[in-house]
Amino acid sequence: MTTNIGYCGYSYHTQPFYSPYSNRLLAYLFRLQKEGFCEIVVKGRKLANGKGDLLLIKPGDHYEQLSK
Repeated sequence: MTTNIGYCGYSYHTQPFYSPYSNRLLAYLFRLQKEGFCEIVVKGRKLANGKGDLLLIKPGDHYEQLSK
């Protein structure tokens, strides 16, 4: 089995961040919240994501980030 990593990086926000794009993922998303807090919408459901939370989203799911 071959595994490819399409993108690996990080973001650090000092101001509130809102992503206006409706994203249907084409690959798996692994998102680790290292510090702070943000709100995320996955398949129309709003979730709170805090320090230490790991979010796993499968291809085809709708993903939107609403950070605070």
